[in-house]
Amino acid sequence: MGPVVLMTYVEAYHSPNRAIGGLPQTTWYKNPWVISMMLTVLSFLYMSGMWVFVLEDVQHNELVFSYILFMTGAILWAPLTLVALHRQEKLWSVAAALWLTAAGSVGFLINVCTLKNQPLMAAVICMLHHVGFDNWWYTWHP
Repeated sequence: MGPVVLMTYVEAYHSPNRAIGGLPQTTWYKNPWVISMMLTVLSFLYMSGMWVFVLEDVQHNELVFSYILFMTGAILWAPLTLVALHRQEKLWSVAAALWLTAAGSVGFLINVCTLKNQPLMAAVICMLHHVGFDNWWYTWHP
């Protein structure tokens, strides 16, 4: 599902409709959203790799719940965003999917803060991107 989400990011970036994709149309390396998205992807992969292969003192129940929220939002966000871009209108369902993803990111951060030797910076980057860039931009930007 990850590549589909990333392809949807590309479609949102190239969307001329500022209300839906609405992202600044600058060169990719000058665009803070694109840089944040790349850092978020790397952080998510690092965090997941650490939890799966390296760290042993992970609280699995809370982490699984966070992954369920995060992945449900991500899975719903990709097709709903493409529908919104096609219709050229904001959809409340896209905002709901983004808030699910953000809730999962907050859950990752909470899980990281409760244990030692966790990927704190990766969790902070993920949470800031999903709550700040994705949710704020879509929900509150005119």
